[in-house]
Parts: sequence; structure tokens; C-alpha cells
Amino acid sequence: MKKEYILHEGNSRLILIFLGWGMDPSHFRTLRKNGYDILAVYDYTGYHDGCGDEARFADIVAGYAETVVFGWSFGVRVASSFLRNHGKSLPLTRTVAINGTATHIHDRLGIPPAIFNGTLAGLSETTLRKFHRRMFADNAGYSHFMSNPPARALSNLIEELRTFGALPAIDATDVWDIAVISEADHIFPYKNQVAAWSRNNVVTLKGAPHFPDIQALLDRLVVDKGLVATKFSHATKTYADNAYVQTMVAQELWKQTSRFINHMTASPREVLEIGFGNGTLTQAYADKLQGCHLRLWDIAPMPMPPYAPSDASMECCDAEIAISSIKAGSVDLLLSSSTMQWFHSVPKFIGKLPLVLSLHGIAAIALYGKGTYGEIESVTGRSLSYPSLEILSDAARESGLRILYSAEKRKSICFKSVNTLLKHLKLTGVNALGGDDGAQASALRLMRSYPTLPDGSAPLTYHPLYLILQKDHE
Repeated sequence: MKKEYILHEGNSRLILIFLGWGMDPSHFRTLRKNGYDILAVYDYTGYHDGCGDEARFADIVAGYAETVVFGWSFGVRVASSFLRNHGKSLPLTRTVAINGTATHIHDRLGIPPAIFNGTLAGLSETTLRKFHRRMFADNAGYSHFMSNPPARALSNLIEELRTFGALPAIDATDVWDIAVISEADHIFPYKNQVAAWSRNNVVTLKGAPHFPDIQALLDRLVVDKGLVATKFSHATKTYADNAYVQTMVAQELWKQTSRFINHMTASPREVLEIGFGNGTLTQAYADKLQGCHLRLWDIAPMPMPPYAPSDASMECCDAEIAISSIKAGSVDLLLSSSTMQWFHSVPKFIGKLPLVLSLHGIAAIALYGKGTYGEIESVTGRSLSYPSLEILSDAARESGLRILYSAEKRKSICFKSVNTLLKHLKLTGVNALGGDDGAQASALRLMRSYPTLPDGSAPLTYHPLYLILQKDHE
């Protein structure tokens, strides 16, 4: 396998992209994501599962604090083996498969063998051009690609294709957080991808071809955590007075959690709150947990909440990463409200909780699910990758945690106008959803096309999820 850094600025976070068959980094060198280095992997000629190249790339990833992995087309197959063999020991927070499967050559779950074998047997400069044309939805995309085609010899492409033909199909859907499927994919049949990813969180790209807009996917699926920290830090003084739903969610989370706290054999001694912000949740429980040591974490630098105990400690950190540094079995109660929707993978985070929690320790989490800010997504096409309660519950069971309580609710609030809604988002820091094309461009799109009601008011939907878990055995 070959590698090339598309962006190498010494960032602490990495995006690792396994490209498809026949590719090189030519058409990926413009990819950018603030706060991340970007490394492309390509040319799998001679590759086999578990080879030394996998270990070499694992060493690179281990040098970063956080890594997001993308696999595209046949790159999904190679990345699946890499993740299966090394994923649990690496700082991975999100894995995204794009228009490919680990069952890469398969009648129902990949490219049908007859098509693969025919492509290999008849590969020539002419058939290669036809293959490249099928990757795109229109002549413009194809022409742009062919203006700077991959610098790969035909003989090399034949050998690489033979390499893929020798690789067995594997069942590795569990190593992927998200599967992106293009509706107009003429390389990996759409219906086969849907069947292959039936157990996964799927993002469907309507009308998109096999070669999608990778930059748009980075913008959508990789969280700019620096931007998140900045936006919430700027909203420090205005958040509490404007976060109506977040306050309600925090109060409900503590109400449900307190029912189980009251039945614990001993009061929690070590408490960790993730995403304390202005102390909306902290205020609900601070005077109820006397004698505990409270640790407060947030990704943005925040002042100590006035109602926190005098001996509370505070740390500015990315909890997705920092959770791995906590002493095993040291947390009796973990609390988090309206924060984890900004995580890359809440299921992966839940999988780490059994190591962190003490015996009979409790983790109480409230976050937002699919449909949250659906009105904004309908206009901008952008959204966080909100999890489902089912996927989170499955992650809890698979990690051995007992589910004490789970629930999901819907809440819609209505603003006088779109302008009022935009001000609300800014005052609560949620305009970090604006993306990389700038807040002004996103605001203009929303002003023009937001689905307002007949009286001009602007509804906004929230879908809070509640999950209270307990570690009841070692």
C-alpha cells in the first residue's frame, strides 16, 4: 500500500482515507478539514489481510490523539481488515464507509462476481475509460476527472484488481459507524449496498454517483471540534438564558437519574460531568450529591459554575479522547446532557464506559437523535450524524452494561421569525452547525428557504434521547 499526506500540518487529529481501486491522490489533494491532517492510502497491489502495511499504518495512527477513517469503493474492503485487526487499540472516533462493502465481490452484498471477472478479463485503455465514466453522474464530472487522471499504468491496475479478486469477502459491518450510499452508484449496485449495510447507520446520497463529493462528506461527517469549542465559548454569557430545551432536557435527565441514585447502596463519591457548559445540569444535582468529588469537563474553556462544590475540579478537554485516560473503575456517576451529539461516535464512547465505571456505577446521558434541527437540514443539507436510541442501546448491551432507563421524546419550539431563530442558535452556540462555507452563506440560505408557517414563524424540532446505564458486574 502507498500513502501520501494530502495535508500535513502537525495537527493532533487525522483523517485517514482508503481510496478505491485504480486511484492515486490526484483528485483528493484539495481536501481540507480544519484541525485535521489528511492521509490518503492507495495502490493495494499485493495486499493481503494482516500484512505488514497494516501495522505500519497503525503506527502512524497511534501517533495522533484522534483519527477518523474513511473507506471508499474497494478501499472499504482493505480498511475493514485494518479496522478489524487494529481498531480497538487505536484512537478512532468515527469510521465511514462510502460506496463500498467488506463483502466486496458478492452477488447480493457487493459487486457481482460476473461483473468483476468480466472487468478484469477485458480491462484495456478503452474499457478503463468506460469504467471511469460510470463513476460519474454527468460529463462535467467525468471531464474534470480525466483532465488529471490517476498516474497508474494499466498493467499495475490489472495486478491491483487481481489482488482484490484474491481477497475473501469478510463480515466487518461492526467496525463501521456510518455507511454512505450513493443512490445512482453504477459500480457498487445500490440495492447490494443497502442489503450489506442493513444493520448500520446509513446516509443516502440522493442522485449521487459512485464518485461523490468527498469534501462535502468531510464537511458533513467530520466534526470541526475547534469550531465547536469556539462557538460555545463565545456563547458563555448568553447560553443559560436562551437554552430552553437544553434546560428542560437536563432537568429531566436528573429527575430520572435521581430515582436510581436513591437506591444505590452507597452515595457516589467520584462524579464526572461531561460538557458542563454554563452548569445547566450541574445546578440540578450539585446540592443533592453532598460529599462527592466532582470533575467537570468541557471542550470549551468555561468558568466554574457558581453552584459547583468548592473542591470541584475543572478540565478543558475533548471527552471522546480524554475518557481513555481515566483510571479504571474510578467513576461512580457519569453525567452528560446535550453534549454527546457532537461526538463522532457515541456507541464507541459507550463501549469504553465499563472500563471507567466502578462496580454498580451509573452513566446517565441525554443527547439528541435523528430529526433534531430537521428544518435546518432540509435547507442546508447539513446535519450532525445523530444516533438512534436503538443503536445506542445495542452498544450498551454489547459492552455488558445494564439499561436502567431509556426514552426518546420530541419537542418543537416556534420562533417569531427565521431571524429570531438564527439569533437563538448564535446565543446558544449551536451555529457551529454552519459548516465550513461560512456562517453568512448558511444564514442567507436559511433566510430564503426555511420552512416557515403561514404566519411567518419558524419551528425548530428537537429529538432528545435519554439513556441511563449501570455496570453491574466486573
